[in-house]
Amino acid sequence: APSFYISTQMVKQRQYLSNKYNKTMSLFTDKPEIFKNKAKIDTDTLPEEFPTREPTLKEYKEALYPVYKGERPKNLFITGEPGTGKTAMTKYVVQRLAEDADDPIHPVYVNCQSIDNDYQLAREIANGIRKQRNQNYEAIPAKGYSKADVLELLFEEINGITGTIMIIIDEIDNVNNIENLLYEIPRARRTERIEADT
Repeated sequence: APSFYISTQMVKQRQYLSNKYNKTMSLFTDKPEIFKNKAKIDTDTLPEEFPTREPTLKEYKEALYPVYKGERPKNLFITGEPGTGKTAMTKYVVQRLAEDADDPIHPVYVNCQSIDNDYQLAREIANGIRKQRNQNYEAIPAKGYSKADVLELLFEEINGITGTIMIIIDEIDNVNNIENLLYEIPRARRTERIEADT
């Protein structure tokens, strides 16, 4: 009987040492969570409300109301200091508009942090529209087309989609020679590069 007792103790001691060793060697152990919901601080998560921003929200609503009614949208330029919520609020308003409007709305969001010329921007917008039309789209390559060709491809993509396309260009200050593109897109209907009912 005593030998059995010793052997049981030895097994228990080995298990204790093994568990202790595993705990000290483990890099990833459970620890108390700091956040109730980590998704709330994710950069892709949009807030459900914008406290103290009601006046700004009202300006957005007034400017984009024609889109809600199925009319032609106006061009908006939103400026402000970095980190003040321009991007988050714009995405929030456009998402709500897309949910509320009767006609389809296709938001195309382009962040220009790594885009420095109008060719790249036109290409990104065209690819964004292609993605709206087909998740398995063939992207326009970074090289191999002239600026004029990319612009024509962009207008082809715009003509190929029904509803309202909202192009949201973030960090537009980074783009050189942007004036031509900002001039060509809004007047494309008048120059008949975009069909009248698009």
